[in-house]
Amino acid sequence: MQANRNMVEASPWGQFTFGPAIDGSYVRDLPGRELLNGNYVKDLSVLVGHTKHYNLSNFAYFRNEGIIFVDPMLYAASETEAREKLKETLPLAKMPTLRKVNRLYPSPERSFGFFQNQFDRIDELISGPQSFSQLTKEWIFNGNVRYITQAYGNDTYNYVYSLIPSIHSSDVIFTFTDFVFDHDGQRHNFNINYLKAWQSYLISFIKHGDPNIERDLESTIPWGLAGEQMWAINMRMRGFEWIIDEQVDEERCAFWQRAEYAPPWDVAAAYGLKATAK
Repeated sequence: MQANRNMVEASPWGQFTFGPAIDGSYVRDLPGRELLNGNYVKDLSVLVGHTKHYNLSNFAYFRNEGIIFVDPMLYAASETEAREKLKETLPLAKMPTLRKVNRLYPSPERSFGFFQNQFDRIDELISGPQSFSQLTKEWIFNGNVRYITQAYGNDTYNYVYSLIPSIHSSDVIFTFTDFVFDHDGQRHNFNINYLKAWQSYLISFIKHGDPNIERDLESTIPWGLAGEQMWAINMRMRGFEWIIDEQVDEERCAFWQRAEYAPPWDVAAAYGLKATAK
């Protein structure tokens, strides 16, 4: 355990050194490309979503799921330093691909005020469009929602989780929290707004493949399919609303799904292994 901790602590900010990797057998390609190429189980009902941070400073909603994965040193980084960070993050990317990234996520000086600094720029790439920041968000988080939605013919149930703090994985709290909790050997009601309503959606989906059948009719709204416009249920401070998810940009998500930064790798050939049958 200590050896693992030492390795992870020495990893670049937002990375963990260890993780799933393409091996040519069990993992044949990157998930986004597998979805793009039709290599997945088709007969499924799908519910998919992402979080969306609420900015208390100006009461504006903005996407910030990936903020904890962005190196704070980028706040003061130069354009040269940001490009070096990009090369470090995408070591297999060729120059044409890096130029595409710089076009899709321009430097603060060329973004017409969209990015205040290099941190905002990389943040947007990780998670997706928001009012102030962009680079790891679309690549790692938001894009997955569009990949999965399109793989299933846009017939998916999509959501956006906008309750504070709304950083990556915060929606898991409401997903798995019980309605009561133990305290001093006794069970007490766990009274949080939306908890019962949100879980009624999820339980209905688990049982029927449709979040509407057994939802709490008093505190929820009908949940339709995403469709080509990427409709979604938005869970916010004032309750649920039906919105178009504007944080899964089609052009940029398509770029990341093609994974031009990581050309398909013939692992068997690289290591002299016997190729397995497909």
